[in-house]
This record gives sequence, structure tokens and C-alpha cells, in this order.
Amino acid sequence: MHIVQIHTRYYPHLDGVGSTIRAISRELVSNGHRVTVLCSKITPSEPLAETIEGVDVRRVPTSGRISDTELPLTLPKVLAGVVSEADVLHTHLPTPWTADVSAVLGAVTNTPVVLTYHNDLVGTGIQDILAKTYNRTALQATLRLVDKILITQPDYLGDSAHLAPFESKVETVYNGVDIDFFQPTAASSLPEGDFPSGSSMIFFLALLDENHTYKGLDVLLKAIGEIARREDNVPHLFVGGDGGLKPEYEAMARQLEITDHVTFLGRVPESDLPTYYSLADTFVLPSLSSAQEGFGLVLLEALACGTPVIATPVVGIADDIRAEPIGTLVPKNDPEKLASAIRKMIAGQISVESERMTSLCENKYSWSSSVAELEDIYQALVEANDTGIFS
Repeated sequence: MHIVQIHTRYYPHLDGVGSTIRAISRELVSNGHRVTVLCSKITPSEPLAETIEGVDVRRVPTSGRISDTELPLTLPKVLAGVVSEADVLHTHLPTPWTADVSAVLGAVTNTPVVLTYHNDLVGTGIQDILAKTYNRTALQATLRLVDKILITQPDYLGDSAHLAPFESKVETVYNGVDIDFFQPTAASSLPEGDFPSGSSMIFFLALLDENHTYKGLDVLLKAIGEIARREDNVPHLFVGGDGGLKPEYEAMARQLEITDHVTFLGRVPESDLPTYYSLADTFVLPSLSSAQEGFGLVLLEALACGTPVIATPVVGIADDIRAEPIGTLVPKNDPEKLASAIRKMIAGQISVESERMTSLCENKYSWSSSVAELEDIYQALVEANDTGIFS
């Protein structure tokens, strides 16, 4: 099959969705499929077309940005040029425009469209007004037009404010993790150098922008502040990720008087991630919103490296954390409870087993099993289209 993936960002400019698309695309190519990715041309030096890891990447010039999202206005023309060769279009939300264009062109050309609905689109201030307007209008049309809606955890159908009317075409396909890349490393020091002697290490990773405040970094910083006020031996927090809100988080660390206990790494090179995950005593993701946290792929990356996790009940693997000795859950937006969980994890008072972490990733969350489910969905849509069910 020829699958066309459509999203604003792709390698090397990866967000969470872009990372997912890259993993899916590589697996599909290894299984003998042809994959084309349409994404935004973000830097002037990038070619409009190239092949990366066997994937045909075509970049669309960016005409501007809405919030932190690129706007490739000429996408309809570019997509129209490849849709005739495509068996399936696979697009993703919450990125308006790219998903909407894909849905419309798929309907016009009678090409099956799969939409992975990662999370609801929300915002603050003017962005909130724009998001609500979009959700009432274009989103509804897009959800009606696509042939299949995928979510990454079963509970998300109820968590989303918009999916219930389309339940009949919603299916769950879990995200996966690259278990060949993310695995325990024997490194003894961090790429950025050593952290304070005797300190335990906490790792957090996310984009630090308006669209990702729901990841709960502010809560984690306050939790470190709680520990610093009560104890002398304070764990050191490494914050991976860049974005427009990074200066605000740095200012919060200064206000909380924890600058000696926090390092803002900026963007962490992909090659360094297994080292950070492996050397951390725990990875923390205190997500705040069930509507926005579609899954939390970074948790799987940490577990694949043998590192226990601390998260909130809104993440996609919450049931696994409850059932397996791989970490613990804390109430969302509760710095004191989070601080307590961090102290207990570091003190060894929470039972965890690294073998169970890695086996969970291998047996339930490998990309090979996730992509096998995707292939079945694609094939069913193509066969239904050939028999005229969609015509």
C-alpha cells in the first residue's frame, strides 16, 4: 500500500505527534509499504523533497504560524498532486488545517482517510477563542468526513469533548516505543556533564510552549520547591525541551529558590535521550488534563530504559502503572503529593522492577504490534473502498 501521512512537523523537527508518525512510517516501510510524509518546510536550508529512512518526505513552504504551529497554506495543491497515487491518507489532530485539508481532499477523491485524534484542541486567551470556534465548526466537518478515527487509549473516547457523536468509527490503537533504541544504557555520566555529587536525578521532557502547559512542569517545579524547603538532600531535576515558555519556567525556578536544583537543558538531541532516561532515578510527567494528554509517549520511553515513572491518572498507561511495579500515580495539580511520591521513589519505598518495565514495552507497546493493527485498518478501508462501500 501507499500511505500518505500529513502533519505539520516531521524529522528533524519532532513534536510528540511527529515522533509517532516517524516511528509508524519507518515500521511501515520495513514491512514493504510505500510511505509519503507531507509536512511544513520550517528552515530555509531544508529541501522540498528528500528520502529519510526510506520515507518520501515532501515539505510545504510555511506561510506563517498560529500559536506554535506552522501553517502550510499551499498544502491543498501539494496533497492534490500525490493523492491520486495514495491508497490511504493518514492525518492527525490537534493540528487544524492539515487535518481539515486531508479530510476534504480524501472525500473529494474518494480516498480513505484515517485520523488519529491525539487530544482535544484547547488554548488560553485569544487561542482559546480560536480553538472553541474551530471545535464548533471545522472540527465537526472533519470528524464527519474521515473514515476512521483512532485514539491511543480506550478511555479517551469519554475524556474528549468532541468524539462521542462519532463513536461508531472510533478505534483504539496504542502508541508504541522503539525498544531497539530506547533501552537501558551503561553510560555513567550525562551528556551535559555531572550533576551535584550525591543528588538523585529526576528527568522531565516536553515542549515548553503554550500548547503543552498541560504537561504540568509548573507543578513539578513547585514539588521540587516543597522538597527543598523540608530537606537538605534535594534531587536534581533535568528539564528537557525548548519553547516560548522556557523563560517563564526559569523565572519560576528562581522565584521558588530552586535554581541550584534544576537544569534546563533545552532541546535534547535524540541520541542523548536513552542516557538521560537511564540515569534518572525516576521520570516524572504530572499531566493536568485528560482531554489534552492523549497518551504520554515519554513514559514508555522511560520504562523501556528501565526507569520508573511518576504520573497522574490522566495518562494513557495509568492502568498499567496501577497494575504493574513500574511506578506510581499521584493526583493531578498537587505539588505536595507529587513531592511525597518523589521522596518515596528515591528512598526505595515504592516497589518497582525494571524487568517488568522493559517487558511491558516489549509485549504490549512495541511499534511492530501497533503498526500491525494499523495495517489491518488500512487494508479494511481499501477493500471497502474498492467494493464501493464509501462511494
